[in-house]
Amino acid sequence: MDERNELLKKIKSDYYDGLVKELLKVKAYPLSEVIYLEKQKEKMERQINDVLIGLEIYGPQKKIDEYRELFNEITMENGKYEVNRYVCEQIGHSLMAFNSEEDKANRLDMAGTLQTLIRNKEITMSSKLFDSLVFVFTESQGWARINDMLVNSTPENCDPSTKSINYLKKNIIYCFEPVMRGQMRDNIEAFETRFFSTQAMADRNRKGRRDSEPREPRQQR
Repeated sequence: MDERNELLKKIKSDYYDGLVKELLKVKAYPLSEVIYLEKQKEKMERQINDVLIGLEIYGPQKKIDEYRELFNEITMENGKYEVNRYVCEQIGHSLMAFNSEEDKANRLDMAGTLQTLIRNKEITMSSKLFDSLVFVFTESQGWARINDMLVNSTPENCDPSTKSINYLKKNIIYCFEPVMRGQMRDNIEAFETRFFSTQAMADRNRKGRRDSEPREPRQQR
């Protein structure tokens, strides 16, 4: 009987998830939310994918309170979900939807929490994740946060693209603190040397080839 109930739960869960994903493809966010909430009523155990789907639904609708509740569920200390780079990428991308002045403080606070979480868990930032944080911090005037990223990013913990830095260079004029703006210009230059100089690019390419080389399977004992 238990196996039958578990099978029925899985079928229902897959049905709800499939329906929501199809609705999200066509940006039918309000209807996606209706189906999403119907699934919650089934009292199935919530998985990390459910929470990420919720962020994807609430972000474009600018429902900051509902979004923040799910965000806190993921980022809380000693939470039940495993937080990896993929999860952080999805959070960073969904945070970009909150682009109003009204949500500025909330957005900056959550992006700061995400940045701290990435550092504490020693998660390597992909170009997608780095780009999301640079965008959110820039739009929220979080210059100190960006400066911290520039100083502490290394080829070992970050894989940025030139797009992020070009965007930052165009928008640094909106940093109205002369001292901070000067520090950031210097740190951007150092960052570009560290990541995008000819030598740096050659080193990153060599590292990429090493990481992609097939490894001998570990022998079973």
